Amino acid sequence: MKAKERLYAVIGGCVGAVLTMVLCSFLPLGAQSQGDHVFGEITCRGIKVLNAENNEIISLGSSAKYGHGFVQLKHSDGKLEGGLMLTAGYGGTIISFSRDRKTFVLRHIEHGGEIYLSGDGKSGSVGLGVYENGGEVTVKGKNGGGVNMKVDKFGNGTVNTWEKNDYRQ
Repeated sequence: MKAKERLYAVIGGCVGAVLTMVLCSFLPLGAQSQGDHVFGEITCRGIKVLNAENNEIISLGSSAKYGHGFVQLKHSDGKLEGGLMLTAGYGGTIISFSRDRKTFVLRHIEHGGEIYLSGDGKSGSVGLGVYENGGEVTVKGKNGGGVNMKVDKFGNGTVNTWEKNDYRQ
């Protein structure tokens, strides 16, 4: 009798599996119901992508402090000591940064945009911007000296320089 019961169980399991496969091919899951296995809409507070070592390397979310959306790409070790960040704040900003503090910032602002490049904290930086009155270029040396060239609010071109002790020249 036990052999007969086992046979019924195996046949029942096989029939159940076949019916499930057939039924699911005609009635797909709700997430796949829009054809070509495309999801309709997903609502969540963030998405994190992990690599094979379970380190978070991509984050998609919103800033709790500023409220704008962002995408972060991180190094393979998952640390935010370097990577790329895209934010919707300030008209749209792209920030690339490295572990050794080298930074690149590109952002859109009301009258144009800004580009900022900095070295590793031991070297200088360069800023370039387009503003309401014109453009501006600032170059800073690794020891603090620098030069700024811009068009002021009166439409005049100006050049300012300073030395490492911040004495204006």
